[in-house]
Amino acid sequence: MAKGSQNGISNNPSGRPKGSGNKIKYNVKDKIIANINDDFIKSVFDEINEVDKPEVKAKLKIELLKLFVPRPVSDEEKNAASLYTEHIKKLCGME
Repeated sequence: MAKGSQNGISNNPSGRPKGSGNKIKYNVKDKIIANINDDFIKSVFDEINEVDKPEVKAKLKIELLKLFVPRPVSDEEKNAASLYTEHIKKLCGME
């Protein structure tokens, strides 16, 4: 018999509830947010704007925004997030 658990089977059958966040992630996010001001955000976006490839530039901005925008939970919020992403792509010249 192989050591460890089988694929798809865990020692915690209920698992973590869907959509629940990682506690450490939120603590880190709180510390980052506490130290952010408009000048910092502008400097980060200025550096991202120096990236030559529009698709990389857009991805960096989207990933950065994910730190501050909560994950959508309802269909309506998912649609809003999709619309938001489309606006970011337009701003970055990807459409």
